Amino acid sequence: MKSLSKNNNLYSFIIILIFCFLIRGPFFQIINNDPDENSYLILSKLLAEYNFILYQDIWFDKLPLSALIFEKGYYIFGADFEAYRLTGLLFVFFSAVVTFNISYLVVRKKNLALLASVLSIYIQTMWFGGIGFVTEHIVILFLNLSLFFYLKKIKYNTYLFYLFLCMAALVRQNIVILLFLLLIFENYKKKNFNYFISSFATCILIFFVNFIYLYLNLGLEKTIDYFIIFPLNYAGQFSVLSNFLNLIDNGILYFVNFKNYNYQVLSFSKHFFIFLIFWLPLFVYSFQLIKQKKVDDKINFIFFYILILFFVSCFGWKSEKYLIMVLPFCIYIFVYIFDLNKNKFSKIIYFFIFFLVLSQTSLIYLKKLVTNQSNNYETSNQYMIVEYLKKNSEIETIFVTQDGGLIHYFYDKKLLHKMLNLNYLLNDKITKKIFNMDSEKYINQIFLNKPDAVIRPRAKEHYLNKKDVENIELNLKKNYVLSKTLYGYRIYLINN
Repeated sequence: MKSLSKNNNLYSFIIILIFCFLIRGPFFQIINNDPDENSYLILSKLLAEYNFILYQDIWFDKLPLSALIFEKGYYIFGADFEAYRLTGLLFVFFSAVVTFNISYLVVRKKNLALLASVLSIYIQTMWFGGIGFVTEHIVILFLNLSLFFYLKKIKYNTYLFYLFLCMAALVRQNIVILLFLLLIFENYKKKNFNYFISSFATCILIFFVNFIYLYLNLGLEKTIDYFIIFPLNYAGQFSVLSNFLNLIDNGILYFVNFKNYNYQVLSFSKHFFIFLIFWLPLFVYSFQLIKQKKVDDKINFIFFYILILFFVSCFGWKSEKYLIMVLPFCIYIFVYIFDLNKNKFSKIIYFFIFFLVLSQTSLIYLKKLVTNQSNNYETSNQYMIVEYLKKNSEIETIFVTQDGGLIHYFYDKKLLHKMLNLNYLLNDKITKKIFNMDSEKYINQIFLNKPDAVIRPRAKEHYLNKKDVENIELNLKKNYVLSKTLYGYRIYLINN
């Protein structure tokens, strides 16, 4: 990648790295609200330190590439909470570097390319769950690399384009939709049999390797469940249309019906940001597309890429959250429109509004997180529970009935169950099918192992179904006594 090795780009990359630390640095010790990160933390630890085998010793509901990345990050940077976040920072940094190169291919202006890379860092940090390190950060890097190799006409770019698309799909299964549609689109456009063979063979080879890995660990039936049934079932739980309308409501109708919402500055900034970075550039570009007979092929493909990715992002619990995979790519349309506008005054006004929204959101978000001491992991409820447990030398094994990832991660003792996100997976029908699970028997088996301590939230486990909660309470009555209520948790000790 010649553009990455030019000496005159070195200063730009140093600036990007500095902005990475400036934007993400304040959150290195802040606990993420996204429970997925807690699962990835304990996953990386179990794979790196306990020599557990994925899918046999650990029940994980995603394909193995992301688990491999989390594990290797733990090996390289260490066991600290901050080290895990440093791995995330590097992924965001490399994404921003690729963003710089793609933006430069689009507008040929380094100042706008640098602006695009900083915006990419901002979005990947400030959006839902972005302060941590989650699978979306990995996907964004792979998708950015695939887009770069498509736009950069170099040798073997077809193989590299589909290679990174497949790698993204091996992190999040729903990216297969993007891969499939791009395969059809590109082969229809090129009408070249050799191109079809090379692109299709690349995808088949990558997925075949992954399929064999799962087959050796799970067998044929469960591998098919992981590859096909699980993604389709997950997507089928949600309405793409309702999520799409929800996004329109958040980005456009919010301002029309503003009087119906509770006025919160942070909420207003978030909605305004969706409008500025997502809807407005797409509207302007669509108008430009209709107005002109020919528009740059690069930006046309990016526009198509965003539309498909946006469609894919609607397969999720909340379309707002999964916009973190879409918004970094809208930056390319944003800088293109910004460069296209010859009116300097309107540029200044737009940039001022944009900067105002970004700075306002950042300051409020920083104040909300940093000033709240419970959000720092060293003063969090989970960490304080662990410090209390460590004082009791008789406690070796523990069982946390809900959101126990961080407690297990910090406690560093034997894990009594194989699932990383117990409260979610016990309620997931496909996971139960893949692992032949019966939640009642599974909970009973944990209690048969006689954990020294059981930690429950002060409120009942709202993520578990009523039957499972009753089962937990029944087992506690038999052999456990309530020892202490501490930091929002109830600690039960085994009755010897």
